[in-house]
Amino acid sequence: MNLFVKALHDHYVAEISEAVATLNVYLNNRVGVGEHPDLLAEIKKYVDILDGADSKLATLNKYINNNQQQNNNQESENAS
Repeated sequence: MNLFVKALHDHYVAEISEAVATLNVYLNNRVGVGEHPDLLAEIKKYVDILDGADSKLATLNKYINNNQQQNNNQESENAS
């Protein structure tokens, strides 16, 4: 995997992990709730972050990783 593609992949996975962890605190921990008077807006914000990172990761996998794998398969077939 290209290092730039790996860096993007890792970035989106980290964004997903952070959003899930934050949402878990907001939804299951009273301490996290007390710090944010507009809890619904905060939850929406992290759901948007989660959705965006998940969508970008899916796009990266669909268009970039698939193309790289197809190229590798073609190179293997040509070498045979």
